[in-house]
Amino acid sequence: MDAGRPGPGPAIRVLIADGDPAGRRTLRSLLAPVADVEVVGEAADGVAAVDLAGRTVPDVVLMDLGMPQMGGTAAIRRILTAPTMPQAVIAMSADIDDDQLFDVLQAGVSGFLLKDGDPAVLAEAIRRTHRGHGLLDPLVTRRVIERLAVLSPLPLSPELRSLTAREDDVLSLLAQGHSNRAIASILKIGEGTVKIHVNHVLAKLNLRSRVQAAIYAIEHGVIVRGRGIAADRGGDGRSGRAVAVPESAGLSRAVAS
Repeated sequence: MDAGRPGPGPAIRVLIADGDPAGRRTLRSLLAPVADVEVVGEAADGVAAVDLAGRTVPDVVLMDLGMPQMGGTAAIRRILTAPTMPQAVIAMSADIDDDQLFDVLQAGVSGFLLKDGDPAVLAEAIRRTHRGHGLLDPLVTRRVIERLAVLSPLPLSPELRSLTAREDDVLSLLAQGHSNRAIASILKIGEGTVKIHVNHVLAKLNLRSRVQAAIYAIEHGVIVRGRGIAADRGGDGRSGRAVAVPESAGLSRAVAS
């Protein structure tokens, strides 16, 4: 893991929440040499995690889903709906439970990592989520794609209809796995303009993260495996370009960009 700070600025303040003392030690030791990350607190259960998040207001919370007293998913919901909430929560688990996975994604986490995943990914996941992006473990991404691929698209929502044509373009490209820079190049607009469009998309769809946006796009048929945009835009002049659902690596890029 690169211990060097990638750029100037204050360290990213991180709260570790893990019910296993060995798990907390492992995370702390992995982050200790990372110059741009500062661990500001540790919690051994969900209640303590919510309390510490409120008192320390970290930039990123690393939350084990198997927390005692208050489960990790419940703690995440409490943290992300608090008046003074951290910028991002990364859920961590030893395995993948489908229902739990979708619960935490719908709660608004910015990332989901497996505990036995590549340790080198941890620091980069923290940096990406701190910048407002996200990161899913490739195995998690594959599970999401497999589950959503067999479902019929949800009806076109009023919120989705409220997107402008340009915002619709940005949502489709985001869910296909393109970074902001790539989207800017494809649409021939500035990267700063792309960021503004992404923020507008999240606000209009009442979403917290690119993770949610990418999944929302698939759930609502904006992109579906082997087909194009699935719904008539109601005569508002939007075109139905054919786009493919990203494979596992693609969705990982979509939420990591």
